[in-house]
Amino acid sequence: MTLDQMQQQWQQLETRVEALETKPARKLKKVSLYSSPAFDILFGILINAFAGEYLFRNVELMRTAPMSLLPMALLLATGIGLIATAARQFHLLSGFGLANSPLQNWEALTAVRTLRVKTFACLMAVWVPFWFLVPVALLQSLGAHSILEKLNPGWMIANVFVGAAMYALSAWAAKKWLPSSSITTLLTGAALNQAIEDAKAVKRFATDLS
Repeated sequence: MTLDQMQQQWQQLETRVEALETKPARKLKKVSLYSSPAFDILFGILINAFAGEYLFRNVELMRTAPMSLLPMALLLATGIGLIATAARQFHLLSGFGLANSPLQNWEALTAVRTLRVKTFACLMAVWVPFWFLVPVALLQSLGAHSILEKLNPGWMIANVFVGAAMYALSAWAAKKWLPSSSITTLLTGAALNQAIEDAKAVKRFATDLS
């Protein structure tokens, strides 16, 4: 990174911070950085309550039919993962504030953004191909405990490919008709690539300044 590029990025950061400082406090509260991880924690708690209650109530299935617990176990792991990543975001956001330098705020926000995008990518990697486990889990909660064992393995494999194909189709459609939207960058993986590049740029910038 050249000196001119460093100066340009630094000026951009100072401009953003000055814009934040001139906004009324009531407007800043409306765009709280903590709202997204707080929602993740709430959603994770709801998922854990739903899946955990079922697993606790049907713990005997671990001996008689352990495979039938797979959908709920996967949901429970998802809920725990959401809570853990949200807690990590809160920790990273503790390094953000108008009293800090623009570089410190940039590092904190970039780390949070990278973590959120990676979390989204992981969720999509699991639940897009195994989407059919969600209705299975709902049916199990209504009493159909052995429904997973009754499903044909070929049908389940086919639905894995259907889920992957639908994801690819959604990404293609979003890129074609909504090329500049945030959901398009998430679906196509551009957001993940950009987040990783931004994180690397922050590290290079901090190294150049030290």
